[in-house]
Amino acid sequence: MKKLILTFTFLCALILNVSAQNNSIPQTLEQQKIAKKVATEWISMFYQAKGIDSIMKISKTPFALDNKKILNTNEELKDFFTSIIEFKKNQKTLEIKSEIYDYKYEIIDELIPINVLHIMVDVTEDDKDIIDHIIVSVEISGDYFKVISLRVR
Repeated sequence: MKKLILTFTFLCALILNVSAQNNSIPQTLEQQKIAKKVATEWISMFYQAKGIDSIMKISKTPFALDNKKILNTNEELKDFFTSIIEFKKNQKTLEIKSEIYDYKYEIIDELIPINVLHIMVDVTEDDKDIIDHIIVSVEISGDYFKVISLRVR
């Protein structure tokens, strides 16, 4: 009888473990490639002083800055992006590289699933060492890719 109870308990635990949330990377390789491309292009727009509208198209509010401040409106986001462009427009970049830094798949507010890929973007200038380490967070939802966060390391 003890063996039967132990076997039943083991099978229940095994079934519950298999049906639990999968901790593997939730993005396809194609989604990862697109997210890296979006993050790289997004950063390069600042250094090339591209129009703010191009940057806004691939950004989303609320937008997190260094995990310390949240920009809730498009106006706040536009003002922040304008200040970055003004600061970066005189810097000449030669190379921008990106790699997947981390990922997060969670359900916020117990209702909304969110799939975020964190991408480390390294910027070098004039054959020098890396001048900026920037972590760009890209939200992925099917074919929808939006930048939702920026952290400078």
